[in-house]
Amino acid sequence: MLARAVCTTLALLSAGCAMSGQGGREFDLAAVERVKIGQTTTTEASAMLGEPLYRNVMPDGTETWSYHHALNKQTVGAQTFIPIVGPFLAGGSKGSQYAQTLVMTFDDAVLTNCQLTVTETSGEAPAAFAIGNPQTKGGSTVQTACGQ
Repeated sequence: MLARAVCTTLALLSAGCAMSGQGGREFDLAAVERVKIGQTTTTEASAMLGEPLYRNVMPDGTETWSYHHALNKQTVGAQTFIPIVGPFLAGGSKGSQYAQTLVMTFDDAVLTNCQLTVTETSGEAPAAFAIGNPQTKGGSTVQTACGQ
């Protein structure tokens, strides 16, 4: 019985903890390549990309559609959970973030402007700061005009 409890405890301590979060709604980046300024209508954009997360209609009838998707993953070392000394042991946290944002403007239901931003980052936090903002080690942001 004691051996089983020890084995279970060791298994739990060595497992660590993984967390992830997701925001917005995924949209097809390949479909973004098919939209064309001056040609794509709101009906066509909705059929290709689905309904936008946000839709803003201005008094002059111009519409701005926003699509956004974010995915965050973080893994915390198991030793972080050892009482008192855990946060100071090696093995902090590692994380990565991915976000894509698409903003489209329509005038008279025809696309007039399109901007796509894709961001990817990854990082690591020291053990004593495992829960918190990771220190960015690498990442990239690509912002492009679409619909050309």
